[in-house]
Amino acid sequence: MALAIDNQRSRSLWLRLFAYCAQQQYYMPTQGEAKRLEMWLSFFADEPAMDAVDRFNDLVQRPPRLFSAKWVRSSGGLGPAPEHPQERFPEVYEANTAGGPWDPSAVVRNGSAGYGLRNWGDSFNPNHWIKAGYGSAWSNNYYDTIFKLILGYVLGGEPTRFEQAQVMANHYMDTDVCHFRAGHPEQVGGDYILGFDHTATLGSTGHRPSAQGLIALGLLGADPDFLETATLMADRIVAVVKATDGKLGFRGCAPRCTAFPMMNLMDAYDISPKPEYLAAAKKLLDRAAESTDARRGAQLGCGGPTYYSIGHSEGQTGWAAMAYYRATRNPAMAYRVIGLAEAMMNEPGGPVTWQPWGHLESEAALYAYAYVLTHDETYLAHAERSLRTGTWMPQKHLEAMFWVERAGSQPHE
Repeated sequence: MALAIDNQRSRSLWLRLFAYCAQQQYYMPTQGEAKRLEMWLSFFADEPAMDAVDRFNDLVQRPPRLFSAKWVRSSGGLGPAPEHPQERFPEVYEANTAGGPWDPSAVVRNGSAGYGLRNWGDSFNPNHWIKAGYGSAWSNNYYDTIFKLILGYVLGGEPTRFEQAQVMANHYMDTDVCHFRAGHPEQVGGDYILGFDHTATLGSTGHRPSAQGLIALGLLGADPDFLETATLMADRIVAVVKATDGKLGFRGCAPRCTAFPMMNLMDAYDISPKPEYLAAAKKLLDRAAESTDARRGAQLGCGGPTYYSIGHSEGQTGWAAMAYYRATRNPAMAYRVIGLAEAMMNEPGGPVTWQPWGHLESEAALYAYAYVLTHDETYLAHAERSLRTGTWMPQKHLEAMFWVERAGSQPHE
C-alpha cells in the first residue's frame, strides 16, 4: 500500500492499494478476493513520536482480550469443555499445545522472502502434498488449522495461539473463500483447496469447507465478519444440496463427501438458526444413511462400491446427527449416533492407512455422544482412547473431554 498526504494544497489523502514494495513487487488479486484493510489516521497538529506510533500499532495488532482460556472453558462460550485438561488428559494436552509462542517475525517463505500482503496468514508447503497429488501448495486452512490453534489456546492459554488463529482466519476469510465470481454466483461461499495459488481450484462442498475455526473466533472476538463468512459458506452448501438433491460423491451418497457439508451446516445453524440449514443437513444425513451397510454399520467409500469404515467420516456424521438431534429431538438421529458408535467399536478392518480402527480422534465425540444418550460407560473408554490418537480432526474434542472428565455427573439427553 502507498500513502501520500498533500498538506500544502488541499490537505487531501491518496491511497494506492497493492503498490510495489521491496519484498513482493506486485500484487494482483484474483476475482472474488475481499481483502480487508484497516487504516488509522491522526489529525493532531503535532507529528507523533515514532515510539508512540509503534506502541499504538502493537495495541491495534494485539488488542487486550477480556477473557482467559480458563474462563472460556468454564463459561461454556464454546460449549462444554474440560475443567482440568492438563491433569486429566496429559497426552491430549501436550499434543494440542506443543510448541513455543508464535513469533510472527519468524514466518518466512522458503527461508528467504517474506509472505507479503496476499500470502500473510497462510503457510506454504514445498513438495509436501506430492503423494496426495497436489505438489507444492498453500495450506488454505486445510482441515481447519484455525480451529486447532483455538483449541491449543483454550487448553493451554498461550495468547499467541489466539493471535495466530486471528491472522490465519483473516487470510482464509479474505482470500481463500470466494466472495464474487462474474457469471457464477453459485461459487460464492465456496473455498479453495490445496493449490500453488490460493485461488487455483474451488473445492466442491464434499471436500470442505472448514468453518468451525471462523465460528469460534467470531464468538470469542465478537467479530461479525467471521460469523457472516461461515453462514455465507453454509448458504452455498444449501444451494448445492438443492441443485443436486443432496447427491454428493460416489453414487450420490458417499459419506466422506457428505460429512463435511453436513457438519458445517449444523455449525452454522448454531449461530444462525435458519430452517434451510436444518433441511439441507437432514437431506445429507439421509443420503449418507443410504450408503450404510445395515448389517455392519460400515459406509460406502468415495472411490468404489466397497463398504468399509473410513473412520473420520463416521465421526463427522455422528457430530452432525447429534447436533440435528439436539436441534429437533428427532429420535432417529439419536439412534443414528448410537449405531455409528457401535459400528466403529466392532468394525474389524479396512485400508491400512486408516488404522487403528474404531479409534480416530474424530470419533472421540461420537463415543461421548453415545454415552450422553445412553449413559452406558462402555463408550467412555473408547472416547478417551480416541482422544489420544492424533490432532488431525479435533473439532469436537472440548465436549468429548468434558464428558469423559465428568462421567456420571450429568443427566441423559
